[in-house]
Amino acid sequence: MELAGRIIFALPLAMMGMQHFTNMKAMTDYAESKKVPMPQVSVLVSGIVLVVGL
Repeated sequence: MELAGRIIFALPLAMMGMQHFTNMKAMTDYAESKKVPMPQVSVLVSGIVLVVGL
């Protein structure tokens, strides 16, 4: 049961992390519109953290 809970929790996070790489342009444009410093680097780093942090 514990493993199932971990998978259910981790799956959306992994999918969100992969979205950072597959939709890089859209994510970067959104970050830019919100005045995030270094938007492309921020999108890459946050995507890595989401995927690796599992």
